[in-house]
Amino acid sequence: MVPDREVIGGRLALLEEYLQHLAPLAQLDVQAFAGEPRNYGAAERFLQLAIEALFDIGTHCIAALALPRPAKYADIVPARADASIIRLETAARLESLAGFRNLLVHEYARLDRRRVHEFLNTRLDDLRAFAADVAGYLRTLEQERGGRD
Repeated sequence: MVPDREVIGGRLALLEEYLQHLAPLAQLDVQAFAGEPRNYGAAERFLQLAIEALFDIGTHCIAALALPRPAKYADIVPARADASIIRLETAARLESLAGFRNLLVHEYARLDRRRVHEFLNTRLDDLRAFAADVAGYLRTLEQERGGRD
């Protein structure tokens, strides 16, 4: 079985949409970002959604390829690299993503706004690299299948 291109493509489209919402927030200085609830609230939510889309793609690919099910979120990224869905370099850049997701979801009351701002300014390219790797993987699948479904 192979991953469903429509499922993955849909999640990649959502990831791109979230990244487009996040880009202008990353350009704000830390005071403007942290001082306005709409800025950091939107950033936190769109980051959570972007990370969830990334993990959704990973779990879909893992299931479709009948790979061993990861025991925890943090194991999803390395499993995709092991299956050549993303590059090892990209996996290394995304290594701490599960931890950041857990902060957004479970530790939101104690989340440091400066840390969210720093993530916006240093890690959005990692999410873009993931999307590019997955898109490349889908192109490879299409070439291997000769464009057939």
